[in-house]
Formats: sequence, structure tokens, C-alpha cells
Amino acid sequence: MLALHALLAFANHALAQEPSPQEPIPQEPIPQDQRTQEPSSQEQRSREQGPQEQEQAQAEVAREKVAYAGADLNFSSMDALGVTYNPINMRAKVGVILFPDRIPVVAVESHFGFDVTDDSNTVNGQNVSLSINYYAGIYARATHEFSDYVSVYGLLGIAVAQLDGDTIFLQDDTQSSLSYGLGAAYKAPLDIYINLEIMQLIDADAFSISMASLGASYKF
Repeated sequence: MLALHALLAFANHALAQEPSPQEPIPQEPIPQDQRTQEPSSQEQRSREQGPQEQEQAQAEVAREKVAYAGADLNFSSMDALGVTYNPINMRAKVGVILFPDRIPVVAVESHFGFDVTDDSNTVNGQNVSLSINYYAGIYARATHEFSDYVSVYGLLGIAVAQLDGDTIFLQDDTQSSLSYGLGAAYKAPLDIYINLEIMQLIDADAFSISMASLGASYKF
């Protein structure tokens, strides 16, 4: 009987000394913003940009296009032999923008034109027909932009022109002089510009040529 009591006492003592299982330490949940990858600095700047900043960024991209080319239909008024002729001609133009970020925008522009139709008039009782065989010019162009769509510009340079037809009546069929003009342009979609222009092409002793033009150009 004493032995049984001693065995029970030893068992109770062993159970009392056995360590209790430890409870797992709870872990704090990871915040959601730390689970996802942080955005790059470029993405963060893009998100922080408002509409005005985005428009400015697009304008800077657009200003990277510094060349343009186009064509015009010209309605000319030509004074020669004491009378006025009104031939029609075409003109091709190519330009390079030198200072796109300045006000006004400064460019160099070259022209080359040729006749489409001639015109005739009576000189000393004879019917004299004249047209513009060709003309060419080099200009400095200054443009002031009123908005993203509307602008005005001025041209100043030197031009040379040669007449065709009954040029035997002229003292000289080829003349060069100072040349200048004014124009307005409207920006259409796809970087196409529609322009109206008036120009004094040649102002010389033998003849003078002025013109009004309607044309278009593409910026690239």
C-alpha cells in the first residue's frame, strides 16, 4: 500500500514538472502598401502631374519637331511694261526652326515657285503675254503663336524671279530684290498647318511682283 502511494506521488510530481506547450507568438499583419512594390520616381512624378503639367510635357514633345515643308497656290499681281498682269503660280517651301523655345519662334525658310497660267495685256497696240517662269527666295521667318492653333508670322529675305512669254519687250526678264511678307496660320490635326499670306516678291525697276497665297505645310 505504501508502495502504491509512493508511485502515485512520483507520477503527480513528474506531470507537474513537464513544461506546458508554448502558445505561438502572434505576428502583426504586413501593411498593404508595404506588400506592393513601390512605384518608381518617374511613375510617381507622372501620377503627381496635373492636366497643366501634362499639356506642357506634350508641348515640349511637339517643339522637338523643327522642320516643315509645304506648298502654296499664289495669285500674283505683276506690274511690267506699264500694265498689270495676273498670272497664277505654285510655290514649294521648306523651313528649319532655329529657336523653337523663343518668342517669337525664328526659322529659316526657302521658296521655289513656277508658273501655272500666264496673262496677257495690250502694250502699244500689241497683245503681250507674260508669266513667271520661276522664282526663288531665302527668308528669315519670325512667328508669334497666339495659341496652340493660331499664329501669325513675318518673312524678310531676298528673292530672284524670271519672267516668261513676250519678254522681248522687257529691258531685263530676270530681277532680284528685297522680299518680304506677312501671313497667318492655323494648326489642323496631324501637324498640318493651313496658311494665308501676302508677299512683295520682287520690287525692281523692270517689273514688280506681289502675291496672295493659300497653302498648307507639314511639320516634322
